[in-house]
Amino acid sequence: MLDDASVVTAYNTFLEAFNRADLDTCMAMFTDDVSVIVNDTKLASTREEFSAAVKAALERGWTGQHLLSASARDNVLAVIYENRFSDGSTTRGAGALLFNEDGKIAIVRSLNSSGCALTASD
Repeated sequence: MLDDASVVTAYNTFLEAFNRADLDTCMAMFTDDVSVIVNDTKLASTREEFSAAVKAALERGWTGQHLLSASARDNVLAVIYENRFSDGSTTRGAGALLFNEDGKIAIVRSLNSSGCALTASD
């Protein structure tokens, strides 16, 4: 079982890689069969599907995600974040991530009522 600090550290590693556009490092942090649901839309059932959705969102102007708050317990991380876009706009959201015993992200659930960086069409 992962400890709380390890989960937070892993998420920060993901965010740092994402915010410098290092998608190879980002995607390596997810399981092959990662399940991603944003709001009520299932975005991905595999790392490849999730990678394609993230790439499409980046092409539309998603520039980064910044952590506002995080709380971990064992292998579960709850976060509040801010998405940033190339036009200067931002959205805020919250989510939960489940890490497997190897420290990879296996499940992502996210809610963002003011708009989402990822969409089902990605």
